[in-house]
Amino acid sequence: MARKINFRNNPFVRTSPVLSLLLLVCLTVSCVPGTGFGPFGAGGTPSAWTLKGVETRERLAVVDGTLIFLTRQDLRGVDVLSGRELWKVPFLPELRRSTLDNPWFAIARGAVVLVESPERYEPSVTRAFDPGTGRLLWSNGIAHGVTVTQDAVFIHTCDTNYGDCTTARREPRSGEVAWSGVPNPIGWMSASDHPLPFAPPTGRYFATDATRKGTVLRDAENGRRITRASARDWFDWYPVGSDVILFDSEEGDGFCPMKLSSFAGGQFRPKWKRTACFPLAGERIGYNPGFLHATGKFIGTDTRIATLTPRGGTQVLDLTNGDVLWRSAESGTPLDSDGAFLLTRPTPHQGPLTMLDFASGRALWTVPDPGLAPNDSRWRTVVNGGFTAVSEARGNDASVAVYETSTGRLLTRHPGVFKGAGDGWIAVVRFRGAREDLDFFFV
Repeated sequence: MARKINFRNNPFVRTSPVLSLLLLVCLTVSCVPGTGFGPFGAGGTPSAWTLKGVETRERLAVVDGTLIFLTRQDLRGVDVLSGRELWKVPFLPELRRSTLDNPWFAIARGAVVLVESPERYEPSVTRAFDPGTGRLLWSNGIAHGVTVTQDAVFIHTCDTNYGDCTTARREPRSGEVAWSGVPNPIGWMSASDHPLPFAPPTGRYFATDATRKGTVLRDAENGRRITRASARDWFDWYPVGSDVILFDSEEGDGFCPMKLSSFAGGQFRPKWKRTACFPLAGERIGYNPGFLHATGKFIGTDTRIATLTPRGGTQVLDLTNGDVLWRSAESGTPLDSDGAFLLTRPTPHQGPLTMLDFASGRALWTVPDPGLAPNDSRWRTVVNGGFTAVSEARGNDASVAVYETSTGRLLTRHPGVFKGAGDGWIAVVRFRGAREDLDFFFV
């Protein structure tokens, strides 16, 4: 049975009167020697625990009481309440000379799927582990690309010239092969309410290249082709229930502007068309021609996503029918969303942050410019129901501001570089000379 963690009632969250007085003093005097932080970066609560000298990579996840993350040498699981190491899986020796983007992992149906490759665009090895024990569940030989969804691992292999590529579907926990020999899917998108490294939905259908004949749809359960080829190739695709939305990039910067065409999946019957700009939440890691290792993230939910209007405003589209649910009169760029709230900014790179009600577009609160832009490696945002965490910087001093999502009330501020957050927790990295420490906080 999955272990349920009560963050609110565990001993690390309770605060004594003496500690409360100490925290009050910390509001006016820096309590972190050597960090250079005054009131801007003073920590509001002490960390539950700290991992010292651990250089973590991108993406952290809590699964059944285990915090899972990558270091420079291994995949690791620690107890979320105490920070005690539970298990460690070293990277394969021949694959340890990796770039920042490799290896990577995803959480899918009770398994941690780890993908390792020596360089960004080179063949990879896939292994799956139990999140509670680190036990090896299965492994796959050399592949040329991997896509992980909630209930499937798609392994892509090619010939030596990358000319003939096929895909096999494996079950995440058992590794059982459901089908194989199918052409590779084109790009696979998902929404920000499925935050990485948690895998996005598989969908009922997926789109593949038909080798000079355009794009075809296939049944995700058995890989069978269910439609004739379309008259054109497409850039990406997105599952919406039994429908499929195909994207085609126009002349512009990445996802702006983008043509959307919705099709009834079983018949490939056109339903609606629209053109819009799509800011992406987070990173599109591991994408190379023909393969999408880890999905990009549209901002919103499985059926409703935030886009930009032609004049730079924010709007929300209903992907079931192509309707615009609401459109803001003022300019603003969507940054992040959990499907109930939408964080925006006048431009992606500067300006105050404003939280909107995702359903209506009503402005709820605004806070000052955090002083960081998305192209800064320290930038990160998380909108997570009860709290919203945002990276901040003043000069060389970085911190994480934590706000109550519904009101914008500042809950706390932690000095350091924002590393990750989830349901009731935040992880922050602080540098002490050459050493990197990971501080873990309950919210």
